[in-house]
This record gives sequence, C-alpha cells and structure tokens, in this order.
Amino acid sequence: MNKAITIWGSPNSSKTIFSVKLANELSKTHNVIVVFCDIVAPSLGTILPFISEKDRSLGKALEIPTLTQ
Repeated sequence: MNKAITIWGSPNSSKTIFSVKLANELSKTHNVIVVFCDIVAPSLGTILPFISEKDRSLGKALEIPTLTQ
C-alpha cells in the first residue's frame, strides 16, 4: 500500500508549506517520508525555522530526534 504524492506548481505558490502540513496530517495514521528537491530555494528554513542560521544544514536536520514540530 505504498503511495507517492507529488506536489508541483509555480514559484512562491506555497508548495513547501502545503507539503509539510499534508505530511503532518498523514503522519497521524501513516509512515511518511518527505523529499524536498528544490536546489534553488532549499526548504530547511521553512521546516526548521526555530534553528539558528548557522545550524541550518541537512546534517543538523538529521540529528534532530523528531521533526513533528
């Protein structure tokens, strides 16, 4: 029962915010993996706004025990 949901749209159309909110809701009943692929506008600042600028990296994100916030 594996499924993939792909979200695309125009720049600045809130794809990242929608994706995070959708993943949050789906995670209440399913295992969810979110893959961000935009190399022009990385999403770490959106999904981890509470982390200082110097600590915003993929390595630091993977060290976080949970991303449910």
